[in-house]
Amino acid sequence: MAYQDNKYRNDHGYNRNPGNYNNQRNNAVSFETVTVPLSVQYKDKAKLYLTDGVAQKTARQFVGAKITTHQLRKVLSQAKQAVTIMESGGSRFNEARNVLFMLLPMSAYNAGRLPAVKPLYLFLKANISEETLKGPEDISVFDSLMTSIVAYHKYEEEQNKNKSGRRS
Repeated sequence: MAYQDNKYRNDHGYNRNPGNYNNQRNNAVSFETVTVPLSVQYKDKAKLYLTDGVAQKTARQFVGAKITTHQLRKVLSQAKQAVTIMESGGSRFNEARNVLFMLLPMSAYNAGRLPAVKPLYLFLKANISEETLKGPEDISVFDSLMTSIVAYHKYEEEQNKNKSGRRS
């Protein structure tokens, strides 16, 4: 059945969902903006990597926002590429840092296309800047952080599946 009323058509004549499509997930996700180098911000490795640390809490937020492991692995791949560039010798820190900087426009584009991935963009925006990536150790910290987030994300996904499986 076609909509007779034009209030359900967008500017291009296509039917649109009259519901609250873009705000289906009102669980607000926010991340503290980092204003110091990552190696300083995350110097306490216990608070970063251990259970209920930054990595696991971030992974929980991503699971709750329905961000997939595949989407996180794309970011992790770029982080690994930056580390490889940095470790290849010479003064290639700026090149490696630029690889991480490119994550921001890429994730902004994806967040524009798929509002569900906005939390990933917000996380990257909070952690990647000229202030946070001052030296090679900061790139290594970001790589380790993303590796931990991906690992905890997989764990948290399985926990959610097991919980929802018991309720059914």
